[in-house]
Amino acid sequence: MSHIASGIKQYLCGMPQPIDTLKDKLSTWEQVVIIPHTRPDGDAMGSSLALQHYFDKKGIRNIVIAPTFYPEFLHWLPGNEKVWQFFQKQPQTTSVLKKADAVFCLDFNDLSRIDHMQQLVSNHAKFVVNIDHHLEPSHFGDVELLNPKASSTCELIYEFIETMGDLDLIDKDLATCIYTGIYTDTGGFRHNSTTAKTHQIAADLMERGVVIDEVHNQLLNNSSAN
Repeated sequence: MSHIASGIKQYLCGMPQPIDTLKDKLSTWEQVVIIPHTRPDGDAMGSSLALQHYFDKKGIRNIVIAPTFYPEFLHWLPGNEKVWQFFQKQPQTTSVLKKADAVFCLDFNDLSRIDHMQQLVSNHAKFVVNIDHHLEPSHFGDVELLNPKASSTCELIYEFIETMGDLDLIDKDLATCIYTGIYTDTGGFRHNSTTAKTHQIAADLMERGVVIDEVHNQLLNNSSAN
């Protein structure tokens, strides 16, 4: 993508330029596309749906397009009913990508992680924002909000909303999506990536309406014996 040469490739933490760029652009965008990685997990879908809720509240039309199917135990997440499955919506996906002001790529460090959608994004995306916490990014975004020390991409979505000055927009549904991604990617807050800040964010999400036993039951106690 020729637009990658824009040179705006900086970390979210301690780097104001990418955020300033996004603040300016958000005020002009009318529609965005949100894409998680193939076979998305709790963090990928949680961050995508959290961003969906955020853009809804900002009055920006948006569509989450999953490159592949994902586990049914994530289908309860608020907003899941609006998600497009790429293989069911291929012609529509091409059309939407051509029209979208920006494409948000969440929870992956290289476009190859979205399989058959890679070429479509490369060919049609006007502006790409990559938000991710994985190591060794390939730097494919026009703006990149990256922190490999973060527990999850959902933690970075919270920081993104906070930096935008929009924490007041986080309601129960949005908070539940963020909490789910943090919970699943930290193994229930057991992994070493869990920091004091991770717990502080989780506490704030609880204050904004997350009911933790509901989340845990949906993730862990809803599978059949098979």
